[in-house]
Amino acid sequence: MSDIFDYKKLFENFYQEKEIVDEVIQIFIDTTGKQIVQLDGWISDVDKNLADIRFTIHSIKGSAYNITAVKTGDIATAIQKACDEKDIAAIPKLYESFKKSYFELKNSIETALLE
Repeated sequence: MSDIFDYKKLFENFYQEKEIVDEVIQIFIDTTGKQIVQLDGWISDVDKNLADIRFTIHSIKGSAYNITAVKTGDIATAIQKACDEKDIAAIPKLYESFKKSYFELKNSIETALLE
């Protein structure tokens, strides 16, 4: 088990249906990649884009937890909380941590799929 992603647990969660697991993972990577592009545009003006950031990060949070990406989900949770508390200064810093976590996750997923 990786602290980034637990492929074995995900596989068990989806009743060992490899095709479904692979599809869910691919949807997560594709969708989250597109959402990151949106977030990158919004993060420069957090105050103006707070509602969009919160909505998008909430969606990513649920998806991350769904695929057993706890670290990424936890950072998304922290961003959502910062949005709820209107902690404008914290959001860009947390977002950088989130992006780093996402790309680590993506690499971990790609490695797991090759095994």
